[in-house]
Amino acid sequence: MECVACGNNNFKQIDNDCYECQTCGSRFTFDELREFNDSNNFEDENTTTYFENELAGEENLARFSSSLNLARKHNLRGIKIILTLIAVSVMAVIVYSTIGLNLIAKKEYGPDIRALSVGDIFYFGEYEQDANESNGPEKILWEVIAEEDNKLLLLSAYSLDCKEYGDWVKDIVYWENSYTREWLNDTFYDEAFNKYQKSIIVKSKLINEDNSKYTTDAGPDTKDNVFLLSEDEFNNYITGTMGVGINTEYTSRQGLGGKSQSRRTIWRLRTPGKDSQYVSCANALGELDLSGVGVSESLPVRPAIWISKN
Repeated sequence: MECVACGNNNFKQIDNDCYECQTCGSRFTFDELREFNDSNNFEDENTTTYFENELAGEENLARFSSSLNLARKHNLRGIKIILTLIAVSVMAVIVYSTIGLNLIAKKEYGPDIRALSVGDIFYFGEYEQDANESNGPEKILWEVIAEEDNKLLLLSAYSLDCKEYGDWVKDIVYWENSYTREWLNDTFYDEAFNKYQKSIIVKSKLINEDNSKYTTDAGPDTKDNVFLLSEDEFNNYITGTMGVGINTEYTSRQGLGGKSQSRRTIWRLRTPGKDSQYVSCANALGELDLSGVGVSESLPVRPAIWISKN
């Protein structure tokens, strides 16, 4: 049997129903390998039969055709061959998207996504963290903080960057029109995740509720790939020291001329603060601060995402 990810057939049995490719390290069950290899054999058999039938038909037709009709038939034969090659290519893309994508994703992520649960930590995506851009971005560490409807809610273990939330000049700054939301769903999303990782990130409807203490309007609900936690999400999912924000070296240098500052710090939420010019945050002790910090202040950001377990 051939490996779906690299095409080699050097496997080692890990347990009763798990085989590891010794070339690329991908792991599959016996049923996954059999299904993939059977589908490849099926496609090859059908392709061969198709071309054999076409050639036989051409020979029979040539015996009774004029030279003009024969020439036309040869042209049609070429067109059919091209169309068949296109069809085979499309089928290959479909098989790759449905089977290969998940298998490549498993190799990318390390652990089996389906086996993860609340409290687990793992690497997913990349972003600059050690303040040394010459060695490329580092892997992002996430913690699973919730699970529902076959999805996992992830919160970055570290604050990955510092960003302004909005502009003091604006009358009202909501999460909907915030600078941070735009940056997370545009620049960060494209830089941090490859196409395989994006394929399991769930674009989620966010319920943006008013500040429970100051009743500050939170604005309309939104749909986002990447976001900040709300007051309710913080209260429901953050426990123990999980609320303490720790900067990466890269984050600690933002806005200070490249000089490092304290690694332990506050981090921004998306729920408004005491008025529309403030946004709630978690303080340096990891506790919820509903009065918040001004929207124009550049504060550390801990992105959150939902991913599918399928």
